[in-house]
Amino acid sequence: MVGACIGAYALLTLPTTPVLLTLGAFTMFFGFRNIFGLQPTGQLPRSWAIPAGLAGGGAGALFGTGGPPYIMYLTRRLLDKGEVRATFSWLFALEGGFRLSLFLFAGLLFDPKLQIAYGLGLIPMAVGLYTGNKVHLDMTSEGMLRVVGALLVLSGAMLFLKVAV
Repeated sequence: MVGACIGAYALLTLPTTPVLLTLGAFTMFFGFRNIFGLQPTGQLPRSWAIPAGLAGGGAGALFGTGGPPYIMYLTRRLLDKGEVRATFSWLFALEGGFRLSLFLFAGLLFDPKLQIAYGLGLIPMAVGLYTGNKVHLDMTSEGMLRVVGALLVLSGAMLFLKVAV
């Protein structure tokens, strides 16, 4: 929650272009790490939950997703991919709900165009969740990391293109 408050403040005060370039570079960096299997080994201690939570909350409010810091922590803390997925799903729901409340309080969600966009995004989100669940059950952890890595690289590249155009 503290990280989300810091991220929301940064969202309201920082210039857009450097923020988008930073997110694009960060996303592509971790995507390439996944694709090439450059994952650190060993289990992290519980104390890493604090910086992971601050980074995830801040990134979630600033960029719209806190997934990378959370998933980096969870994949080094939990060894079973089902546990990682279940924990991440709940964490994402709780963090997203808090961020939504924070943005409502800050007055960032009152634009009718934005409300329509959110409504239209519910159907693709549901399809993605259903498809991801089916795919997840049939993939190895390494295969899933590579697919996620490719999606991260593509997402980061799209951010660079958005800033360039």
